[in-house]
Amino acid sequence: MDAIPKETGVSGFINLGVMGMSVETNMLSKTPLNDLGKENINSLTDTPDSKSSAIPLVNFELSYTWAESRTQIFIGNRLEDFLRFDFATNLGVRQGAGRAGVFGLAAISTPLKTKVWRDPYQINVKREDTDRTSEGFRISWDKILGSQLEIRASTRDVEIDDELSGTAEGLSAAERALLNREGKTKSFDISYKFTVGGDNRLVPRLTYIDYDRDGRAMANDGAQLELSYIIKADALRYVTNLTFGNFEYDEVNPIYSEKDETDRLGFTFTVFWEDIFGLKDWSGNAGVVWFEDDNKIDFYDTKVGAISIGMLTRF
Repeated sequence: MDAIPKETGVSGFINLGVMGMSVETNMLSKTPLNDLGKENINSLTDTPDSKSSAIPLVNFELSYTWAESRTQIFIGNRLEDFLRFDFATNLGVRQGAGRAGVFGLAAISTPLKTKVWRDPYQINVKREDTDRTSEGFRISWDKILGSQLEIRASTRDVEIDDELSGTAEGLSAAERALLNREGKTKSFDISYKFTVGGDNRLVPRLTYIDYDRDGRAMANDGAQLELSYIIKADALRYVTNLTFGNFEYDEVNPIYSEKDETDRLGFTFTVFWEDIFGLKDWSGNAGVVWFEDDNKIDFYDTKVGAISIGMLTRF
């Protein structure tokens, strides 16, 4: 789809479906749609147990374009945020500037809040959860100087209503401060869309992410490489995404007496079937997802596995 249509009016897409997933996490409690982590744990050294559930899948963007001025306003959410249980909504504007490209600015908010544990390190008791919110903005520059180059930058403030990490461990105030999960998340990425083999596309994206948390044992930064390959074959379209990342932490964790490190791996594969069942402008889709953060400290490991089916329409 063109970022900005050539005709004035409403445009966008909506994808509706269902997703079955298995999640392993010691840090997240629940979303408005499903439970993620266990209330009771009995170890601070084991990897998390898995929980399975089925949830509705809703991904959309609604926009209005003024074709003469090449201005567009939009509201929507990003699938990559959804898969990280971050129900962020983007509200913004895009402006076409001829050969210079397309500029974008969007506010990011979380109307649906994810819950985390107030103190995730409590063992053999029922842990209580609290809300996590994330607000910020994103800027972008696409089709740079008539090319397929795009750059994006974003910053978001992460807040936790009751941040009590480490309280149950009898840590000092200074040690508890090292585990504070609040702060900022900053990212910058650059991507390019290559045309290969006719209508096929290869899109590499390199991203620098700074999880700038107030607790320096939780703060980390690093690089992430994503490769997307899109194959079009008649009415079918195959989309494969691979993700590789590495993130190093700033300070020694006071509970484990070592610095953490995260290796990130991800894979998604989705098939789209255009005009399915003879329905014009509708595409059926089915996909699989696997996403893993493998930490040096096992307690922080996270895994997500999912399968999904849905129907997508463009307008």
